[in-house]
Amino acid sequence: MKTTLSFLLISLVTLTVFPFGSSAAGLESYDAIKAKYAGAQKVRILVVPGHDDEFFGTSFNGVREADVNLELAKTIRDYLVHDPNIEVTLARDEQGYNPNFLAYFNENKDLIRKTVASQAAAIKLAMTNGEIIVDSQVPHANAVDQVAQQLYGLNSWTDHENFDLVLHVHFNDYGSRYSDKEGKYSGYSIYVPDQKLLNATTSKYFGDAIGKRLMTTLYKSDQTSEKKEADLYGAIPDFYLIAMGAYKTTQAPRALVEYSYIYEPQLQSPFTLVTAHMMARATASGIQDFLAGKKVSTAKNIEYGWDKTLGVSKVADQDVLMLQYGLSELGFYPAKGLTRASCPFSGIFGTCTKKAVMAFQASRGLSQTGGVGPGTRKALNTIFR
Repeated sequence: MKTTLSFLLISLVTLTVFPFGSSAAGLESYDAIKAKYAGAQKVRILVVPGHDDEFFGTSFNGVREADVNLELAKTIRDYLVHDPNIEVTLARDEQGYNPNFLAYFNENKDLIRKTVASQAAAIKLAMTNGEIIVDSQVPHANAVDQVAQQLYGLNSWTDHENFDLVLHVHFNDYGSRYSDKEGKYSGYSIYVPDQKLLNATTSKYFGDAIGKRLMTTLYKSDQTSEKKEADLYGAIPDFYLIAMGAYKTTQAPRALVEYSYIYEPQLQSPFTLVTAHMMARATASGIQDFLAGKKVSTAKNIEYGWDKTLGVSKVADQDVLMLQYGLSELGFYPAKGLTRASCPFSGIFGTCTKKAVMAFQASRGLSQTGGVGPGTRKALNTIFR
């Protein structure tokens, strides 16, 4: 759950106003997107790394959300570049916003503002008249006008350029957390358009496909309202988020992934990059599953090799973090009888990791020492290397 939308980099506006509940020309059904992919046509995906250098989102211990978002977005692109039927465009990179977007926005900003205002007024009137009834929602704050208008422009450009899919990359936080303290929530969440918005059904399939991959390794959000609204795979329908097409103002199917809370231990230095790469690998696989309409690969969310002996230690270690990810994907972490609260992805080899290793060893007919020696390393490397 974001506490401020003011810093969300989001995909929103089209310059066409749609009748309530209509399916406008140009809206792509899930079957149409799958057919495009199967027919060796390029599926065009816009990946939006949330925030920027001016409005960098949340942060913790020197880790800025905007920076991790960009690293994750670039890595998703790099994984998908090998698929000849997918074309990925980033909304921004190290040099700033996509120059094609900036040119479009500068030329159309006044018309975009007027169109958004008109569509918002129509939707609010329909809500007042009872034509649209909104179910319970995860609460969010409003975007400040200056940022929102630029983001509306980005999303008008999204539809102008006829992108087939839009993915927003973010990390989560909440407002009552002290800036220098870890928070109490953990896990990922995936926002998709509410069923009363455009392309909601296809977007839900999209979000679920990514969630199916993420949940094999990561925990879903345990924040109260997100947990209440999420489906089995972590997807949460949202009517008000601009990124999801609030006021029925955008066409392309979309999802916004909050990959974890910014303060979670697996995102801190020196684990930031390896965690981002794991998340990107899972996301890329989920996108390909969505486009194919089925699971297309047995690839794991991590590709890693262990070369040293591991055992109980209070020192955080990348090999241990990757071990925790691997054991989670295999179904052994958290260890039986323990909970996510006592089994974080911390890189620290404690009781939970030891018990999980023992369960893995038992499944492989290995001596249940709880440590990672030559035999256990060989078994793990056979799976993940």
